[in-house]
Amino acid sequence: MLIICLPIILLAQTKPSAILLQRKTIKDSVYLNSRLYTDLESSTIPMVNENELKESLENTPPILQASRDPYTAITGFQFSAMRIAARGLGNSVNNLMINGMPMVDLANGAGLWSSWNGLNPIFRVGETGTVYQQSDAGISLVGTSSNIDIRPFKQKPGVNLGYGFGNRGSTHRIFIGMHSGMSLKGWSWGLAMAARTSRTPMLPGVQNQGSSFYLGIDKKNGSAHIVSLAIFGAFLQSDRQAAVLKESIDILEDQSYNPAWGYQNGLQRNANQTKQFLPTLMLTDEHRFSNQSFLQTSLALSIGYRNGTGLDWYHAPDPRPDYYRYLPSYQTDPAIQEAEIKEMQNNIELRQLNLHRFYQINENNFDQVFNANGLLGNTVSGKRARYIVENRHQDIQRIQFAATYHGLLKESVFFSTGISVQLQKSHYYKSVDDLLGAAFYVNWNQFAESEIPNDPQAIQFNLQEPNRILYKGDRFGYDYAMLYHKASLWFQSTQQRGNWGWSFSTELSPTGFWRLGMVANGLFPKESMGMSQKQFFLNKGIRFSMNRVLNGRARLYLATALQTTAPQADNVFISPRTRNHLQPLISPQQTISTELGYLVQSAVLKSRLSLYWIQMRNAMDVLSFYHDAYNSFVNYAISGIGERHMGLEWGIDAKLIGQWHFQGGIHLGGFVYNTRQYASITVDNTATELNQVAIYAKQHPIGGAPQQAISLGFNHRNSANWFWSFNANFFDRQWMIWNPIRRTVEAIYPVDPNSEKGQKLLLQERLPAQTILNLYISKRFYSKENGAGYWDLSMSINNLLNKQNLIISAAEQLRFDFDNRDPEKFAPKYFFGQGLNMTCSINYHF
Repeated sequence: MLIICLPIILLAQTKPSAILLQRKTIKDSVYLNSRLYTDLESSTIPMVNENELKESLENTPPILQASRDPYTAITGFQFSAMRIAARGLGNSVNNLMINGMPMVDLANGAGLWSSWNGLNPIFRVGETGTVYQQSDAGISLVGTSSNIDIRPFKQKPGVNLGYGFGNRGSTHRIFIGMHSGMSLKGWSWGLAMAARTSRTPMLPGVQNQGSSFYLGIDKKNGSAHIVSLAIFGAFLQSDRQAAVLKESIDILEDQSYNPAWGYQNGLQRNANQTKQFLPTLMLTDEHRFSNQSFLQTSLALSIGYRNGTGLDWYHAPDPRPDYYRYLPSYQTDPAIQEAEIKEMQNNIELRQLNLHRFYQINENNFDQVFNANGLLGNTVSGKRARYIVENRHQDIQRIQFAATYHGLLKESVFFSTGISVQLQKSHYYKSVDDLLGAAFYVNWNQFAESEIPNDPQAIQFNLQEPNRILYKGDRFGYDYAMLYHKASLWFQSTQQRGNWGWSFSTELSPTGFWRLGMVANGLFPKESMGMSQKQFFLNKGIRFSMNRVLNGRARLYLATALQTTAPQADNVFISPRTRNHLQPLISPQQTISTELGYLVQSAVLKSRLSLYWIQMRNAMDVLSFYHDAYNSFVNYAISGIGERHMGLEWGIDAKLIGQWHFQGGIHLGGFVYNTRQYASITVDNTATELNQVAIYAKQHPIGGAPQQAISLGFNHRNSANWFWSFNANFFDRQWMIWNPIRRTVEAIYPVDPNSEKGQKLLLQERLPAQTILNLYISKRFYSKENGAGYWDLSMSINNLLNKQNLIISAAEQLRFDFDNRDPEKFAPKYFFGQGLNMTCSINYHF
């Protein structure tokens, strides 16, 4: 199988697979408004940005979340290439659990899938709760709840050895797992190790590697009581694939262009690299009182980090090769434009990071710092860095407790109830990662230096140690922590009597967070250090559903839910890196949803057809960027965000002739903003309020992933244990992630909104429709020497036609040309998918 795969892999022209859309702070005063979409195979942790480090960028692995639901089983993988989230809602509406314990980042509500990356054979979703199928472990009123049971006695006894080779994010993958099964004395244990590497990266400047581990032990006491202890974790290191301008792609004719790397000593080095390690220790106790009732409690502790590097510079030219002033389009003379195009095509130092030049500038920059480290008369002389690589840290500490009880109220009336408590501290700070040949750096705020030149205190990041000299590993810049706590008390009950059934779920969830500043900066000496005002919210939710059994194979169901959700801390604090200031209007988000569905489960047909309508109101956001009209960094504190999500889901798996099956999945969605939003504009370095504006958001589509997707395919399994499937996937109705600033009066006036220029400013660009073909083949061999052993060989080929122009997503830049109202001056950035990509694997089980 590997011999078959190798030629195809070598011939494939690979393109970017780590798809990043983020809100990005960059030193030329540009912010890119976006979100992070991470390739499930190549990168599963947030990427290099102070804001991004707080945004878990972990999409739910669709293979793991696929359940018996016909729609999810088909579309979970087939739609993953375009990063389609269920109903356009994202992961924050879902509830991910391990042994009944919520495994969610309290900073953003996203599931922590990357914390066990590579351990898929153990961390498989065993129980999924939906509006028509309840889960005993927990609830999610609007999304789904998924519980993974990692206790050793729940795993299949034996040894599992696996190896994979491909041209996705990792070239080589290995897995080793062992489980003992339950002994006569009531002991059970399991262990697993996994590793991945890309020593020969398929994408220029992008290498991904990682390793993970799992160790668990159970002790059974009698027939009804069992105690389990498990520890697991995953170390991940990934290089970033950056967003690109269409101009750069057109000039270089290469969708894999990545401006985030350059050559150093003849080797490719990516300046934007992420590392993550968040090991978890979990203790679980379960006592069964009868076949229908049990109590399960879990206690977990997680301590780790999530870091990302990036360039920082001081009074030096912008180092990014795609900075808008360096591009040919910045020139007005056609002859100069043509000359720059040819130079960019022929000179790699113009299109990649010129690391050699950074070293030269640092080597030749002799400087003196007086009163260094706050000591009067202390002068430090030497090579002061103009360019460095900084490390943006997020140190995480989390402790959690959860208890769940499942029982029988009366005949045919089942119920589950539970309580959970989660405490989390996320510490954010920066450190010097690489001085790039210099002797030292200085802990000064150059933006304050230029904007507030008459205040010598303003430039200090730390007033307690002014003019601090920085060496490798030293902290600098911002230094603060966010503390979160959340408790949850929930209850659900279900009954099925005859042809009618119902279920009821409710939850109360007190939630709070606050900021703790570790240093006092010169801009906000009183508001930057110490504890902020604490924010408390009482989340409430209720869901009711009923179903009607039509016959032994089909039923109708109807469900409705109401829920309030606390806003995220990053959308409440206007600039947490510098101060404790809050949005003026803080309110919980309100969500109401309704779903009507038809479900069929039989030997020859499995199908689900659902219609859904979801309305969200009072959402919040904070955007920070350089505002050309105000000539300053500004913060837009946005409130009153409303979204409507409505659409249709249909999944079908039909048996045709013999072992031939037809599979189809259809997602037809309509996701729009449907309220007028409001923004309070403040100067980032002074907190002065400049203006309050309305954002005309109504009926603008929510950008990002396609809102229409169709998958059609066939699969076949024969008596010789061969299996193959072929799927054609179609995607459409996809828009750029918008810049809300362009939809304000100050951005449009005096342009006529109905003119061609006005429409170009107001309307979002619709991205082209896409088609992706996927092929999967597998074969199982049973070992003659070992009757219980067998081999599994598989080959997965995605984007079979090797399409190079596959646009995964795109985003308008937040920075806007207020002088000429030209949207192309700060043009949108695009994220392209990889061409033909393949994974071959071989596994031996015995």
